[in-house]
Amino acid sequence: MRPMLLLLLLSLTAPSVSSAQTSDEAAARARLFQSCGGVESGTLPTGVAPGLYRGTLGTQAITLELSKPGTETADRYSYDRYGVGIALDRGRAADRTASYALVAAESVFQGDGSVVRGCLNLAADGAALGGQWFTPDGKKRLPVRLTRVDLATVPLALPRSPGLLKLRATNPFFFLALNRPWTKVPGGLKEPSSGVTYPRLAGGAPALNAALQDLQLDLAASGLDCLSGNGVNLENGTDFSGAGTLSWKSARLVSLHEDVDYFCGGAHPDNYTAGVTLDARSGKAVRLTGKPGSLWPALSAQKVQALYLAGYPKDGDIAECLDEISAPEISAEYDNYTFYLTPSGLALWPTYLPHVAGACAEVVTVPYARIRTLADPKSGYFTDVYPR
Repeated sequence: MRPMLLLLLLSLTAPSVSSAQTSDEAAARARLFQSCGGVESGTLPTGVAPGLYRGTLGTQAITLELSKPGTETADRYSYDRYGVGIALDRGRAADRTASYALVAAESVFQGDGSVVRGCLNLAADGAALGGQWFTPDGKKRLPVRLTRVDLATVPLALPRSPGLLKLRATNPFFFLALNRPWTKVPGGLKEPSSGVTYPRLAGGAPALNAALQDLQLDLAASGLDCLSGNGVNLENGTDFSGAGTLSWKSARLVSLHEDVDYFCGGAHPDNYTAGVTLDARSGKAVRLTGKPGSLWPALSAQKVQALYLAGYPKDGDIAECLDEISAPEISAEYDNYTFYLTPSGLALWPTYLPHVAGACAEVVTVPYARIRTLADPKSGYFTDVYPR
């Protein structure tokens, strides 16, 4: 059987072609494809199916995803030991009379443009893809062999959990990257590709540890998304570090905070903190403030803002931040703060500050005694915080 050919350009920084693209941009993009002997094309050749493929490039294990028509996800591949996706722009062989082949060009951003550093040329035959990776000058060539992945036959390398099954269904590319044994660290686990660490509770309820795994999966997938695609070859690189830290454990409640620092491209790096509180038995999220059924239903958004301002440092380098954090329009929204439990009290962290004022964000901890009258004694979690 004559194999069909597919031409793919791996362009980590070049934008997608659009009607608004200038002639200079179009010419530069065309040169990227020409470096690998191809031209751009938005469709897969007849006989080449979208889906996931796994195999080797030289001695390196890789995963390739060819996207389905009409989806926003770009074609991409990753080296399995890293898990970071590299965006692919789809094309075809320049010579329509030549044998059909799959060609991809890896580009790196240098100065004002992109330079191709490698090409992938594969022939598709049934469920397999085979061929080689080569440099544009042809001086280096490595064999490539890929086989179609049937997700139903991929065993779970992590404990079965709702989030793991959802990831397999909605983002199989990152599922394959994250579905492998994680590294043990003190008090928890580290996901190797993203570096995200998260706690586990020895002897904790299975549902609770499943919920902690799913929170870590979500954060790790965000990390891989940040590190993937066009950001892979930014001149200054991309960066992501995230961790969940256990801050409270009692008979019925577990609380922690996620701290994330990231640079996914753009003008500046950024960071955030997110509070998470879970039921120690079911692993379900527990709302702490402001609504019937919460632990502190009478702790309104306005009271949260007043408590934060009262506890905010009034001296040192951040004294000048008071104008930013006391903006009157933010006091009516709960989403302006994230909450988590600590032995010293309820921790508040502002989520409403603009990037330029990010350094003004400080954790303010409110002693539990100060907000006892705002708590609901009938709450199933009341005695965890206010023992009789």
